[in-house]
Amino acid sequence: MDKISKPPSNQKLPLLWILIPAIIGSFAVLHHELWRDEANTWLVVNASKTLAEVIHNVGSNGHPKTYYILNWVLHYLWPNRIALSVINLGCSLVAILLFLKSAPVTRLQAGLFSIGFFPLYQWGVIARAYSLILLFIFLYCYLRSVRPNAILGRLLVLAILTQFHLISVVIAGALLLYEWISQYETFRQNRLLWFATAIVAVGMASSLWQMIPTPRSEGIPLWGTTHISTILSGISEGFVPNFGILNSGRGTFPHSLQRILGLGFFLASLLIVVRSRATLLAYTILTAGMLAICVIVYSGFRWHHGMYFLFLLVALWISRRKHLTGWPSHLLTVLLLVQAVIGLYAVRLDIRYPYSTAPLAAQYLIDHNLDKLPLVGINVAEGSNYKTYRWDNDAIQPLLLELGNRDVYDPIADKFETLFNHYSLRDYFPAMTMEEASAGIQKIATHISTPFIVVGFRFDYTNTPMTLPPILHKLIDLPQPLDFGENYSIYMYSH
Repeated sequence: MDKISKPPSNQKLPLLWILIPAIIGSFAVLHHELWRDEANTWLVVNASKTLAEVIHNVGSNGHPKTYYILNWVLHYLWPNRIALSVINLGCSLVAILLFLKSAPVTRLQAGLFSIGFFPLYQWGVIARAYSLILLFIFLYCYLRSVRPNAILGRLLVLAILTQFHLISVVIAGALLLYEWISQYETFRQNRLLWFATAIVAVGMASSLWQMIPTPRSEGIPLWGTTHISTILSGISEGFVPNFGILNSGRGTFPHSLQRILGLGFFLASLLIVVRSRATLLAYTILTAGMLAICVIVYSGFRWHHGMYFLFLLVALWISRRKHLTGWPSHLLTVLLLVQAVIGLYAVRLDIRYPYSTAPLAAQYLIDHNLDKLPLVGINVAEGSNYKTYRWDNDAIQPLLLELGNRDVYDPIADKFETLFNHYSLRDYFPAMTMEEASAGIQKIATHISTPFIVVGFRFDYTNTPMTLPPILHKLIDLPQPLDFGENYSIYMYSH
């Protein structure tokens, strides 16, 4: 296997080049509306006075508690929700800087990566735990590149990496396995490295323990629940993100084009890594871990699938001294160019259009003196021959945040809550017919004994008006959001 050493300094980009993604990302953050996952993070920390309350409010949502605890501390240091986005972007920019300084790529490739869709937009502008995952993966790669003998230090980085997500647990395990395979004799003879390995293993176990569903939940989906076409779609989305006109819900031709291009780039990535046994080994171990998650646990979403693209760069980084040459280098450049174009395109759309229409909905309620009324959320699912309803307060969390951390009424528990925390209870809000929804609304009216607002939402792209039970009075249909957000309509019950 290739030796690992610090790449020549003439391959590095000037550090001033980090200003390009920093400026673009900062401008995007200032114009980005928080969607439900981002809003939930800030609602959790804002509703928590103690560390115990943080852990309780997070509940069992499939994530370790570390990310929320860090943001809880941040909340007390900087009690403004913009802090969530600014620190998130900062983590992504530090990761990009590490890549610029030591990854075995050309100057052009490094520059294209710095404005790519996943590092700059999907994990940088949109505030979730993925920027931390990116940062610690790249810190590991950086240490392996510039300090190849500091094995203990990078294993400790892997131990920290285990605490952010199920995906980061698997990545840490994959990189630990690669360390042992590539340097077996060194590990076998060094007791300190055995101890460090144990620390990583304990970190993996503790993170998995935190993600165990509650006794009331239905548990984790078992093997065979994910169709092969879904797996292939996820792989393609990692190389050509399904954003904007390429989103699979926007039309047949863009959907097909995105799939074909994405799978084509995935096959091209195999041609790139197969030329080196060390690179192929790293890429295989990492990709196999991600595939296992998508098959056994959940199929994932676009922000998860970006890991397939990331693994290509990580495999090259930890197994090579110099950048690629010839046609493999050209293929990598084209892939990074596509990612950069989609990244800038995503930033442009996010600046021009609302990622979430919660600010518009909140402003409407405030302008019409309705912002103090109780809130209820209802999910509308419509098809060619069916229409179902489901009480659901998850999607209106951005609205709660915009209204100043308002409570929302939970019709099942018959109480008001500050945030949605029933992620592990898939049928907590059962599906209802129109008649059952009407009866439920009347029951809510009896319990609340005051007019209330019902926020209807759906996750499709149809332009047909939303239909809720006629005992409700529709106030307004909000514009369609940019991407994976909620399509809101506001109703009122006033009898």
